[in-house]
Amino acid sequence: MGLKLQLFFVIIVAISTSFGITPPAVSPPIKVKGRNTTDAAIIIGNESYQQYPQVIYAVNDALAVKGFFAKTMNISKSRLKYRENASKRQIMGDIKRMSRKVRRNGTLWLYFSGHGYTNENGDRALLPANAKLGKEDSSAIAIDDIIALAKKRRQLKRIVLILDAGFGNIGRDGLDIYGEKKLKTPNLLPFSDPDVVVWLPNQGTTAAPVFPATQHGLFTYLFLGAVRGWADGELTGTADELLTLGEAQFYVANKMVQLGLPLKPTVHTMEEAQDWLIRQKNMVAPPTTDSLTILSTKLRAQRFDEMSKYIRAKATSLWKTAAYEAQQGGADGEQAIVDFLEQFEYASITLEWAIHVPEVLEAKRMLRTFQREGNIGNFEITDCQNIDELENSASVGGLTTQEIACLESQIRLNRLQTSRSNMSQVLIVNARAKKDKASWEKLMRRHLERFDRSNPDITFGFAIHLYKKGLEHFNEALKWADYAMENRQMWQGGQDYMSKSLQLYRLRGQIATELWIEHEKAYRKNRSPELEAIAIESRGYAKDYAREWLEYARATETDTTQAFNLCVSAAGSATLCQ
Repeated sequence: MGLKLQLFFVIIVAISTSFGITPPAVSPPIKVKGRNTTDAAIIIGNESYQQYPQVIYAVNDALAVKGFFAKTMNISKSRLKYRENASKRQIMGDIKRMSRKVRRNGTLWLYFSGHGYTNENGDRALLPANAKLGKEDSSAIAIDDIIALAKKRRQLKRIVLILDAGFGNIGRDGLDIYGEKKLKTPNLLPFSDPDVVVWLPNQGTTAAPVFPATQHGLFTYLFLGAVRGWADGELTGTADELLTLGEAQFYVANKMVQLGLPLKPTVHTMEEAQDWLIRQKNMVAPPTTDSLTILSTKLRAQRFDEMSKYIRAKATSLWKTAAYEAQQGGADGEQAIVDFLEQFEYASITLEWAIHVPEVLEAKRMLRTFQREGNIGNFEITDCQNIDELENSASVGGLTTQEIACLESQIRLNRLQTSRSNMSQVLIVNARAKKDKASWEKLMRRHLERFDRSNPDITFGFAIHLYKKGLEHFNEALKWADYAMENRQMWQGGQDYMSKSLQLYRLRGQIATELWIEHEKAYRKNRSPELEAIAIESRGYAKDYAREWLEYARATETDTTQAFNLCVSAAGSATLCQ
C-alpha cells in the first residue's frame, strides 16, 4: 500500500510567499473617533506552553486584536487587559476584574489564541500556558465557567468570546497536542441567550487553521478583516456603514469556504444577536471576489507543492537506510526494498478543498430572511408600486393585507437601505394609525435595529414608549434616548429644538435616577460586593444625566427645580450641583 497523505491546512506551517500571494493587510487598526465608555476587553495570546507544542502566530494574533480594541473600539487602557502565555490564575483573575469594569449595558470581550481542549464532560475549555500534561481536566478552563464568572457582574449586558483555538487533539502545526489521549466530541454550542456569543473557527474538532502568508491564524485574520469593514453589507449585499455581529460572523464563515477550507465557524442563530451593532462608519472595502478566488487557487497550489516536497524528503531519508540494508544482501536487504516500494511507489495526496459557489451567498441571504420573517402572503407587485398612495393609506391605517405583503417582500429584496427604510416607515405609520401596539413595537424595533436609527424623533418616541411600559424596559429606553441625543442636531433650531432637547434631557435623567433607586434597593436587600458596585455605578450615571439636564436648563433659562432636585439626590450634596 502506497503512502497516502490527507492534505489539510494545519500541517502546512512554512508556506513561502514565492507564489506572489499578497493578502490584504488587517493592520494597522482603523482609528475611530470617540470613546467607548461601557466595554472592557481581555486579550490572551498563549503561544509558548510549558508542556505542550507551540501555538504558532498566537502572539501576532493577540497583538493585532489588541490594536482593534484599543484603536477601533476605543476601549481605554484601564479597561483593556493584554497577556501573553497566561496562567489559569491570571485568566480567571482577569475575568473577575475586567467584568467589574464593564459599565451599564456594556460588553465584556475575551479574545484567546492558543490551545483548546474538550474535557471529560464534552465541554470546550481553554488551556492555560501552565497546564500540566495529563492533567488537562483540572488545568483547563471550561467556557461555561468563564461565562458564569463574568455573569456575576449584573451590570454587564453581553459576553463575547472570540476563541482562535481547536478543540480536538491536533494543533496548528498539524501534530498531536495531547499525545495518544482521545478527546470527547464537544457538546453542541447553546444559542439560547442572545447576550452570550461564543465565536469559534469551527464547530467540530478540526484544528484552527493558520494563514502563514499573513503570520496569523486564518480565523483571526478573517475576524480582523470583518470588523475592519469587510463584512459591511454581507447579509444584504449593500454596505450601510453599520456593522452588525451577524454580518461579521457570516463574513468569516463565507470567506473560510471561499478560500477553500471546508469549515463551519460558529454563527449565533438568534435574531437579536445577529442584529447587534458592533460599530459604525470608517469602513474599509473588502477584497474582491476575484482576488479571493486567485488567492484560494494559489493556496491550493502551495499546499500541493509543500506536501509533495514533504513526501519526497521523507522518501529520500528512508531510501538511504533501505539502500544501505539492500547492499548488505540477504533476506533483510530484499525486505527493505519491498517495504520502501510499498510505501512510496504509489505515494499520493488527498486534498479536501471547499468549492466556492457564488449563488450560495445569495441563497443564504434569502433563506435567512425567510427564517426571520416567515413566508409572505399572496400579492401582486402592482400592490405597492405607488409609494405616495401607500403613505396616504397608511396614515389612516388603511393598508390592505396584500399591500402589506407586497411592502414586506420589497423590504426583503431591495438592496438600497434608504428604500427599505422608507417602506419600513410606511408599515410603522399604518400600525400606529390602526392602534396595533404589538405590531407597531415589533416594526419599530426592527426599523431601528436594521434600517435606520438616525432620526431623533423616531428614537425619542420609541424611548418614551418603552419608559411608559415600566422598569424592565428602562435600559432599552435609555439606549434609544442616547441615540436621540446623538442626533438631535437634526431638529430644527429655535423653540422647537430647545423644547425637544429639554424633554430628552429630562427623560434620560428620570430613567437613570429610577434605575439607580432600583439598584440601591437590590443592594440593601442583599449586601454583596457585586450589587454594591452596580449601585455605585448607577448612582454615577444618575448624577451625570441629572447634571446634564440641569446645565441645559440653566443655559436655556428654563425652570431648573426638578433637574436640581434629581442632581442633589444622586450627588448627595447641593454643592456639587451648584
